[in-house]
Amino acid sequence: MSIDGDFEADDFADIIDQNLFELAKKNNDEENFDWENDDIIENKNDRLANGTAFTKMIRAYLDLSPFWAMIVSLIYLTCFLAIFFLLDYLFFIDSTIENWRYWDSSLGNGNGIKGYPLYLWAIFFEIAFGSFFILRYFFILFPNLLLKLSDLFFGGISETFRHYTIDYIKYLHNYITFTFFMLITAISFQNIFVRKKDNFTKKLSTVLYWGFFASLIWLIEKFLFQTFAVSL
Repeated sequence: MSIDGDFEADDFADIIDQNLFELAKKNNDEENFDWENDDIIENKNDRLANGTAFTKMIRAYLDLSPFWAMIVSLIYLTCFLAIFFLLDYLFFIDSTIENWRYWDSSLGNGNGIKGYPLYLWAIFFEIAFGSFFILRYFFILFPNLLLKLSDLFFGGISETFRHYTIDYIKYLHNYITFTFFMLITAISFQNIFVRKKDNFTKKLSTVLYWGFFASLIWLIEKFLFQTFAVSL
């Protein structure tokens, strides 16, 4: 507004902008319109509406909470491997031997896969990948679990420590999961495939343990990188 009380062009523009803002706010309240996320929600709904049944199933799986993603993954894994285990166990296995790791199978002329029955491979993959899904969910919960235990035994900790702990675990979550996965896989392989110590078994066992050590070094490197980043 000018000094003599007359309205200028800028004043009318401000009034128009204010009226448009109030109108948009009113419509937003009435329609519950999300200005920031509406495009994201619309694109997500379009993706879910289109595609094949398989892609819809994958998208539905990716939208699951961590707990239900773990449960669904374990169910699918177990059902898939149970087919091969039961096929071998019910029709080809001679289970007269007490130790299940030494059972003989007539499937594939008794050779199985690399000289080991199919049921042993099914057990091995169930332990290895089942542990992966469980570990992935566990280390999502681990920061909150660690904080609750510290409150219980040490009477609470500072907010700074809470912040750093949660950031560390979130950043290192995948690396910690993979390191423990490699360790469990290597130990499981060594303790399941014991009926003969051929060249294949020794080499694969060595590769798995070297994979564990490599993932451990990778985890330490990421831990030091995160420590350096936090200290800046």
